[in-house]
Parts: sequence; structure tokens; C-alpha cells
Amino acid sequence: MSDPVYQQFKLFSGEEVVCEVLEWQSVHDDDAFDFVVVTNAYSLVAEVNLQENIRYYAFKPFMMYQERPGQQVTINASHITSM
Repeated sequence: MSDPVYQQFKLFSGEEVVCEVLEWQSVHDDDAFDFVVVTNAYSLVAEVNLQENIRYYAFKPFMMYQERPGQQVTINASHITSM
């Protein structure tokens, strides 16, 4: 079994997602990818404490109400701005 591939995606919505990429899939016969199948997807969130002038970073689940950590999620490839 190969080592997992972890990737950070910046989406058009401004969210940053850190996840394990399982595969890139294309629905059409062209070379463009339509969506990405991922697991263990977490959003990177920033909080600012203005009183102490400190910025905190934390991870939260990308999709709410996932029952198990290994559940798969698909991300539309056209929503990814950078990685």
C-alpha cells in the first residue's frame, strides 16, 4: 500500500482544506479533472484575539455530522483555486 498523499486546497469560498487525497476523477474523456475524492478533510480556521494581539489557528471538520473519521468526501475540482 502506498503512502497517503496529503494536500491543502484553497477554495473559491475562501476556505482552506487539508485532506488526504484518494483519487482525482474525470467524468468526461478529456484530461481535465472534475472532482477530487478525499478523506480526513479538515478546514483551517483562524481566530484573532484583539485584546492580546494573538492569532490562533485550528482545524475543524470540513463536513459536519460525519460519523467516522475515514468517510470520503468529493470536492468539485473547479472550486479549487490553488493547492
